[in-house]
Amino acid sequence: MKPETQAVERVKKLLAYALDGSAGVEESKNAACRAVETARNHGIKATELFSNTMPRCVGPRPSERPSPWRFRFPVGKYKGQTIQQAMEKDAAYCRWMLQNATNLDAVFRNALSECLYSGFD
Repeated sequence: MKPETQAVERVKKLLAYALDGSAGVEESKNAACRAVETARNHGIKATELFSNTMPRCVGPRPSERPSPWRFRFPVGKYKGQTIQQAMEKDAAYCRWMLQNATNLDAVFRNALSECLYSGFD
């Protein structure tokens, strides 16, 4: 495989990891930063990454979406633990976090909301 192709594949993998949602916030940020740095260092343009490689639909298929239960708390009492782990220990805290934490990432907030209102407890 050519070095240019290897670099493009590396950037794609880093972006996929950053956007997966199962990684922690800091891990996602680091992966995204490494992807941008690698792309810049190798002169990779966005068109090389995304043309003819992405399906024309928006978002992943429901079966390919990461489970909201796997998202990790970015802050607070259960920082680093999955939503499932926190819910098993303290569902009331999870509800409090959703209602009161104003600095939550929208993706995490949606995952937490989905878990809370899916009838866990």
